[in-house]
Amino acid sequence: MDVPVLFLTFNRPHHSRRVLESIRKARPSKLYFHNDGPRTGRSDEAKACAEVRNLSKEIDWPCEVFTWFRDDNVGCKLGVSSAITWFFEREEMGIILEDDCLPEPSFFTYCSELLHKYRDKEDIFMISGNHFLPDKYLKEKDDYYFTQYAFIWGWASWRWAWDKYSLSNEDTNKPKFAVPIGQIVSNAFSIYYLADKFRNAFSNKIDSWDFQWFYTLLLHKGKCINPSVHLVTNIGIGMESTHTDSVNKYLHIKAGSLPADLNYSGTEESIPLQQSQVIFDRVYKSKWKGFLWYLKQRLFGR
Repeated sequence: MDVPVLFLTFNRPHHSRRVLESIRKARPSKLYFHNDGPRTGRSDEAKACAEVRNLSKEIDWPCEVFTWFRDDNVGCKLGVSSAITWFFEREEMGIILEDDCLPEPSFFTYCSELLHKYRDKEDIFMISGNHFLPDKYLKEKDDYYFTQYAFIWGWASWRWAWDKYSLSNEDTNKPKFAVPIGQIVSNAFSIYYLADKFRNAFSNKIDSWDFQWFYTLLLHKGKCINPSVHLVTNIGIGMESTHTDSVNKYLHIKAGSLPADLNYSGTEESIPLQQSQVIFDRVYKSKWKGFLWYLKQRLFGR
């Protein structure tokens, strides 16, 4: 495979080995291996990080390997975002996998084909391996569709798109900050809920990098390509997960596969707002969460 892969790891040797086995089957010609450092005072974590780093010695196919093993722990936000920047400083396009994102074989051919096909489309920012739209909304025979959601459980993008990314935003307290969110959700409570998540990410109240990437897509009216089936299984949901709600049944869907030659019969337009709201309700379980979030902030403040 001529598309390079960035592999983001931390302290989970078992998870990392499983994902690396999937990468091995795709045999990319370039692999970037990043590992965040152990947290201070965690001797068990130092051992786990060392085990993960040793996996880089098991890459046994013809492949250029680039490693970035940090001495110190910088956390999810700075660790992941700077590793992606490191990757795209060296590559025009590529696939990004975290250590809990287990891809099916067709994920790699899907990403590779679409990275080449849409490389010059400046309104398409990324390709996701995730599918959260109910099947009843899918167009028959189409293997993918377009949304404005930045789902990052296995994804791919281009340097030019990542260049628009920023960890900071000076407009978080201005009314215009929430305006782009209205492109994907249709009720005020959902907008309020997401706006608060974005503000917390930009202001370092949560150790996250992906909400900023999500907001980048909305701000620039960027699109994401989504497959008609899940192509990646999140094997990290549970006690070890940092942000993911392990109770949400829609996050536990087993991955499927797509054909090598992808079919798409439509035009490059995002799904209607009503369907976009359905995705939001599924992923964030927000039938009432947005309202309860709003009520809590009104009663108790931020």
